[in-house]
Amino acid sequence: MIKESTQELTQSDTEKEKKGKSTLSAGLKSNSKKSAKKENTEKTIKDVFEEELKDIYGAEKQLIEALPKMAEAAFSEELKEAILDHLEQTKEHAQRIELVFEMLEMPAEEKKCEAMEGLIEEGNNIIEEFESGNVRDCALIIGAQKNRTLRNSELRKFMRTRRSPGHVRYRGNTR
Repeated sequence: MIKESTQELTQSDTEKEKKGKSTLSAGLKSNSKKSAKKENTEKTIKDVFEEELKDIYGAEKQLIEALPKMAEAAFSEELKEAILDHLEQTKEHAQRIELVFEMLEMPAEEKKCEAMEGLIEEGNNIIEEFESGNVRDCALIIGAQKNRTLRNSELRKFMRTRRSPGHVRYRGNTR
Protein backbone atom coordinates (compact mmCIF):
# COMPACT_ATOMS: atom_id res chain seq x y z
CA MET A 1 0.00 0.00 0.00
CA ILE A 2 2.79 2.41 0.89
CA LYS A 3 4.57 1.43 -2.31
CA GLU A 4 1.42 2.12 -4.36
CA SER A 5 0.88 5.47 -2.64
CA THR A 6 4.49 6.46 -3.29
CA GLN A 7 4.10 5.57 -6.95
CA GLU A 8 0.88 7.58 -7.18
CA LEU A 9 2.57 10.59 -5.56
CA THR A 10 5.58 10.27 -7.83
CA GLN A 11 3.36 10.01 -10.90
CA SER A 12 1.26 12.88 -9.67
CA ASP A 13 4.37 15.04 -9.08
CA THR A 14 5.75 14.14 -12.52
CA GLU A 15 2.47 15.06 -14.17
CA LYS A 16 2.36 18.35 -12.26
CA GLU A 17 5.92 19.13 -13.32
CA LYS A 18 5.07 18.41 -16.95
CA LYS A 19 1.96 20.58 -16.71
CA GLY A 20 3.95 23.26 -14.94
CA LYS A 21 6.63 23.20 -17.63
CA SER A 22 4.09 23.32 -20.42
CA THR A 23 2.18 26.09 -18.64
CA LEU A 24 5.42 27.97 -18.05
CA SER A 25 6.47 27.39 -21.64
CA ALA A 26 3.11 28.55 -22.93
CA GLY A 27 3.27 31.59 -20.65
CA LEU A 28 6.73 32.50 -21.91
CA LYS A 29 5.62 32.14 -25.52
CA SER A 30 2.54 34.22 -24.82
CA ASN A 31 4.60 36.91 -23.06
CA SER A 32 7.17 37.02 -25.87
CA LYS A 33 4.35 37.47 -28.40
CA LYS A 34 2.82 40.19 -26.26
CA SER A 35 6.15 41.97 -25.88
CA ALA A 36 6.80 41.71 -29.64
CA LYS A 37 3.38 43.24 -30.29
CA LYS A 38 4.01 45.83 -27.62
CA GLU A 39 7.33 46.79 -29.24
CA ASN A 40 5.61 47.19 -32.59
CA THR A 41 2.81 49.31 -31.19
CA GLU A 42 5.24 51.51 -29.31
CA LYS A 43 6.68 52.77 -32.61
CA THR A 44 5.34 56.18 -33.48
CA ILE A 45 4.90 58.17 -36.66
CA LYS A 46 7.97 60.10 -35.52
CA ASP A 47 9.98 56.84 -35.53
CA VAL A 48 8.80 56.02 -39.05
CA PHE A 49 9.62 59.57 -40.17
CA GLU A 50 13.14 59.34 -38.75
CA GLU A 51 13.77 55.91 -40.32
CA GLU A 52 12.60 57.19 -43.71
CA LEU A 53 14.87 60.22 -43.36
CA LYS A 54 17.85 57.94 -42.66
CA ASP A 55 16.91 55.77 -45.65
CA ILE A 56 16.69 58.74 -48.01
CA TYR A 57 19.99 60.10 -46.71
CA GLY A 58 21.61 56.69 -47.19
CA ALA A 59 20.32 56.52 -50.76
CA GLU A 60 21.79 59.93 -51.57
CA LYS A 61 25.15 58.98 -50.08
CA GLN A 62 25.20 55.68 -52.01
CA LEU A 63 24.44 57.56 -55.21
CA ILE A 64 27.22 60.07 -54.53
CA GLU A 65 29.66 57.15 -54.42
CA ALA A 66 28.31 55.50 -57.58
CA LEU A 67 27.85 58.42 -59.98
CA PRO A 68 31.55 59.10 -60.74
CA LYS A 69 31.92 55.53 -62.04
CA MET A 70 28.80 55.96 -64.17
CA ALA A 71 30.10 59.24 -65.60
CA GLU A 72 33.44 57.62 -66.42
CA ALA A 73 31.65 54.77 -68.21
CA ALA A 74 29.54 57.10 -70.37
CA PHE A 75 30.59 57.32 -74.03
CA SER A 76 29.08 60.67 -74.96
CA GLU A 77 30.48 63.84 -73.43
CA GLU A 78 26.95 65.17 -73.08
CA LEU A 79 25.92 62.18 -70.92
CA LYS A 80 29.13 62.45 -68.85
CA GLU A 81 28.34 66.12 -68.16
CA ALA A 82 24.72 65.30 -67.30
CA ILE A 83 25.81 62.61 -64.83
CA LEU A 84 28.39 64.92 -63.23
CA ASP A 85 25.76 67.68 -62.97
CA HIS A 86 23.47 65.16 -61.31
CA LEU A 87 26.29 64.28 -58.91
CA GLU A 88 26.50 67.93 -57.81
CA GLN A 89 22.71 68.07 -57.36
CA THR A 90 22.82 64.87 -55.31
CA LYS A 91 25.51 66.35 -53.06
CA GLU A 92 23.24 69.35 -52.52
CA HIS A 93 20.34 67.01 -51.66
CA ALA A 94 22.52 65.26 -49.08
CA GLN A 95 23.47 68.63 -47.56
CA ARG A 96 19.80 69.61 -47.32
CA ILE A 97 19.02 66.34 -45.57
CA GLU A 98 21.88 67.02 -43.16
CA LEU A 99 20.18 70.34 -42.37
CA VAL A 100 16.96 68.48 -41.61
CA PHE A 101 18.86 66.21 -39.23
CA GLU A 102 20.34 69.30 -37.61
CA MET A 103 16.91 70.96 -37.25
CA LEU A 104 15.61 67.80 -35.63
CA GLU A 105 18.65 67.72 -33.37
CA MET A 106 19.47 64.22 -34.62
CA PRO A 107 22.83 62.87 -35.75
CA ALA A 108 23.00 62.58 -39.54
CA GLU A 109 22.79 58.79 -39.83
CA GLU A 110 22.47 56.95 -43.07
CA LYS A 111 20.57 53.71 -43.41
CA LYS A 112 21.53 51.43 -46.27
CA CYS A 113 18.88 51.75 -48.95
CA GLU A 114 18.38 48.29 -50.45
CA ALA A 115 16.52 49.63 -53.47
CA MET A 116 19.30 52.08 -54.32
CA GLU A 117 21.87 49.34 -53.85
CA GLY A 118 19.99 47.25 -56.41
CA LEU A 119 19.88 50.07 -58.94
CA ILE A 120 23.59 50.78 -58.49
CA GLU A 121 24.36 47.10 -58.96
CA GLU A 122 22.27 47.16 -62.12
CA GLY A 123 24.30 50.15 -63.36
CA ASN A 124 27.53 48.28 -62.63
CA ASN A 125 26.22 45.30 -64.59
CA ILE A 126 25.47 47.58 -67.55
CA ILE A 127 29.04 48.85 -67.47
CA GLU A 128 30.40 45.29 -67.43
CA GLU A 129 28.00 43.83 -70.01
CA PHE A 130 27.99 46.55 -72.67
CA GLU A 131 30.91 47.86 -74.65
CA SER A 132 31.52 51.58 -74.47
CA GLY A 133 29.29 53.31 -77.00
CA ASN A 134 25.79 54.50 -77.73
CA VAL A 135 24.12 51.26 -76.61
CA ARG A 136 25.78 51.43 -73.18
CA ASP A 137 24.82 55.10 -72.92
CA CYS A 138 21.21 54.20 -73.70
CA ALA A 139 21.24 51.52 -70.99
CA LEU A 140 22.80 53.98 -68.50
CA ILE A 141 20.07 56.52 -69.27
CA ILE A 142 17.36 53.91 -68.66
CA GLY A 143 19.05 53.05 -65.36
CA ALA A 144 19.14 56.74 -64.41
CA GLN A 145 15.40 57.02 -65.12
CA LYS A 146 14.73 54.06 -62.82
CA ASN A 147 16.84 55.78 -60.19
CA ARG A 148 14.84 58.99 -60.49
CA THR A 149 11.58 57.05 -60.18
CA LEU A 150 12.83 55.37 -57.00
CA ARG A 151 13.99 58.63 -55.45
CA ASN A 152 10.72 60.40 -56.26
CA SER A 153 8.78 57.49 -54.77
CA GLU A 154 10.89 57.60 -51.61
CA LEU A 155 10.35 61.33 -51.25
CA ARG A 156 6.57 61.00 -51.71
CA LYS A 157 6.48 58.26 -49.10
CA PHE A 158 8.54 60.41 -46.74
CA MET A 159 6.25 63.40 -47.21
CA ARG A 160 3.14 61.28 -46.57
CA THR A 161 4.73 60.12 -43.31
CA ARG A 162 5.42 63.72 -42.34
CA ARG A 163 1.78 64.65 -42.94
CA SER A 164 0.29 61.60 -41.22
CA PRO A 165 -2.18 62.06 -38.37
CA GLY A 166 -0.39 62.07 -35.04
CA HIS A 167 2.86 63.31 -36.54
CA VAL A 168 4.87 65.25 -34.02
CA ARG A 169 5.80 68.64 -35.42
CA TYR A 170 9.39 69.65 -34.86
CA ARG A 171 10.42 73.08 -33.75
CA GLY A 172 13.18 74.98 -35.45
CA ASN A 173 14.06 76.64 -38.68
CA THR A 174 11.97 75.33 -41.58
CA ARG A 175 13.88 76.87 -44.49
